[in-house]
Amino acid sequence: MPVSRPSVTVLLCTHNGERFLREQLDTILVQQDVDLRIAVRDDGSTDSTRNILQSYAERHENVQPVYAARAGVPAGYFELMWSAGHQTDYYAFADQDDVWAPRKLAEAIRLLERCRAPSLYCSAVELISDEGKVLGVRRLRNAPATLATAPIQNVAIGNTIVFTHEVLQLVRKLPRPVAAIMHDWWMQLLVLGLGGSVLYDQVPRCGYRQHARNALGFPTGLRSLEAWVAEVVDDDKYQRCKRQASEMAVLLRNLAPVDNVELLDSFGSTIQGSAARFMHIKRCPFRAVTLGRWIWYCWHRMRHG
Repeated sequence: MPVSRPSVTVLLCTHNGERFLREQLDTILVQQDVDLRIAVRDDGSTDSTRNILQSYAERHENVQPVYAARAGVPAGYFELMWSAGHQTDYYAFADQDDVWAPRKLAEAIRLLERCRAPSLYCSAVELISDEGKVLGVRRLRNAPATLATAPIQNVAIGNTIVFTHEVLQLVRKLPRPVAAIMHDWWMQLLVLGLGGSVLYDQVPRCGYRQHARNALGFPTGLRSLEAWVAEVVDDDKYQRCKRQASEMAVLLRNLAPVDNVELLDSFGSTIQGSAARFMHIKRCPFRAVTLGRWIWYCWHRMRHG
């Protein structure tokens, strides 16, 4: 008697992705040990993306595209979550220009099956160039995110995220978010706020392409340190983090532990000013900021402008 395989819906948003879309779809379609469905929302593409999606839909009945007006990245993924009509055991986010390892979904499910509380799987990524050359690996330095650090920094990279149908049901109980910075960050806050956990896989299961048209990417070298400085001094970004956390506290008011709701609600009042943000971001998992690095950065800016 054949053993049933877990079913997965891959949620993919596209926008003018003709250059790399075929390669991404091919690596999703060959995922091992899962029954797969790919729900695609095209976000107003003007290149040949829609033609590519249509050709795949004609050849693969499990590729199901919808063509919509431009809404932006987070809104597109939220729409996919709320409108994904076909129930499967698991759901996964995908970008249009990456490369997946053949057992990416199977390994995520293997870890998620061990958890009873609402959980979110994510993993390290290989950073790759336009040509697919490996530029490095991005992974957590320390322990995964906690609810104390999650409001100001996201560690759940969207193209690695996998979650259960039970988590999706919880999402659908909530009103559409207004203050969400990104769909992956919002999902991290949701799961941790509910008292669940972020399962972080230190093995990279995805090639995350770094190129000029990325919606998001990872800076390296001096740019990495400058990005960290921006997180400390950028008041606009901090205010957006505060609004996202406050909105999540309201959404989870009757669903999550009281302490978690209070922690989210008080985030903006407990971390005031650049000094407090420095100490908070310093504790975040991706960061290893030292006084020496800060002095080096200031010296470099004075010398080179």
